[in-house]
Amino acid sequence: IFLHFGHIFSPFLEKSHPEWAVWLNHFGHETLECCEPSEEVNIIVNSLRTAFEKADLVVQGTLELLIEKGFSDPSSDHIMQYACDSQNEDGVPALLINAAVSIRIDTTPS
Repeated sequence: IFLHFGHIFSPFLEKSHPEWAVWLNHFGHETLECCEPSEEVNIIVNSLRTAFEKADLVVQGTLELLIEKGFSDPSSDHIMQYACDSQNEDGVPALLINAAVSIRIDTTPS
């Protein structure tokens, strides 16, 4: 339910986590002009940053593991399988891991 309103927080992530800001506002909903966030908004934005960084770390660790095992170009499904099964010690939601995989694959040059 929270992510339904994620586009509201995307402007606060544009500089620090631009790919995640796009993901939160994937459909280009109109957002409020970015202003100085309140303390309450900062708490939410910092929580989002932490969750997104954890998802990115799970994906990075999974890619390193798969490359070490000899998979030079693992598929999204292969990354998800390992990420959710063995690399997710922090309990990052699969939705965020899936998004991190998509972001990583979409932004990695071929």
